[in-house]
Amino acid sequence: AIKDLLTNKKFWIAGFVGAFYSAAMSLVLASVPFFVEYALGLDSGNSTFLLAAVLLIAIAGVALWAWLVRKFTLMPVWRAALAVLAIAFIPLYFAQNLVMGIIFSAFVGLGFAGVITTMDLIGAKIMDEDTQKYGLRREDIISNAMGFMNRLNGLFLSAAYLLVGKIYLFQSGDNPGPHPDAAARFLMTIVPPVLMVISFAFSWFINFNKPITPRVEPKTS
Repeated sequence: AIKDLLTNKKFWIAGFVGAFYSAAMSLVLASVPFFVEYALGLDSGNSTFLLAAVLLIAIAGVALWAWLVRKFTLMPVWRAALAVLAIAFIPLYFAQNLVMGIIFSAFVGLGFAGVITTMDLIGAKIMDEDTQKYGLRREDIISNAMGFMNRLNGLFLSAAYLLVGKIYLFQSGDNPGPHPDAAARFLMTIVPPVLMVISFAFSWFINFNKPITPRVEPKTS
């Protein structure tokens, strides 16, 4: 089972897509208070409003993205969701107050909804193909392995903090360096879209157009 998984190209590609996407959203969640305090000049407690905008729109948006999948099929909608999320971070760079921050955070929520809706379906397709090919049901193994791939986001997060430390001398929220506003915008609105562009690029190396040839003969009674 492990050998089959390690040689499954689609598993690796979907895993890297998920890892970069997960890193982008993890960085957003970690840097929102910093962004609110130093980029918007508000009390960090107001970060709740930005996070609420993301989550509420994401919850409401799932139905929209599910409808789009039914209408246009999974693959184009998946790639569109990745692209929407990448673009959605850009307006936040120009946010100057809480209202703008909430409105632009809602855009992120819309893209987030699309990715969480479609990523699970991509994983399900990979599991279905594995079952068709080998005649075995290994959903737990594949699901756990994809979860492990998502945990690679820690490497990308570390790289982002190392980079912001080198550029802006940022060390922590308590010691943000001489340019905390620029560092906050870098973490919140520059690194996440870059990660999503990489994720989007990986998505073009996977498709489900070719028929699967079973490697085992189906059992007959």
